[in-house]
Amino acid sequence: MKPNTDHLDSLLGHRLRQAFLTGQRIFFQTYPEREITPLVYGAMELIGTNPGISHNGICAHLGVAKLVLTTALKPVLSRRYISRGSDKRDARITGYTLTSSGELWFSPIKARIGQAEADLGSNLSDKERKQLMSLLKKVIETT
Repeated sequence: MKPNTDHLDSLLGHRLRQAFLTGQRIFFQTYPEREITPLVYGAMELIGTNPGISHNGICAHLGVAKLVLTTALKPVLSRRYISRGSDKRDARITGYTLTSSGELWFSPIKARIGQAEADLGSNLSDKERKQLMSLLKKVIETT
């Protein structure tokens, strides 16, 4: 007997969770060797694009707690894919920079994200994808 899910399926939070889990599944299908997580991917992208970005800046953009980011970055720090240093203007601020070995490691990973994105949005037209991105931005900005 198939369960009645009408109420659950009418809840925005439930649908967002299902979409999130679908995104996670597709991400790990794209990276089956699990050399990276979605959180580390986001952090590495921010660090590569914004050399010297602060720990707090990454946390704010990715919406994670400082301790969660600290734990997530331990493997890439220990492998020396990123370096940690103090901000030149304020020594209390920790900033991160992608190292040359980090660039070599992250470049092929970054090149594959397009496949994950294509798979995730495969049922959407370009117009629907843009609309969904716009609507998700509105949902995110309500918090």
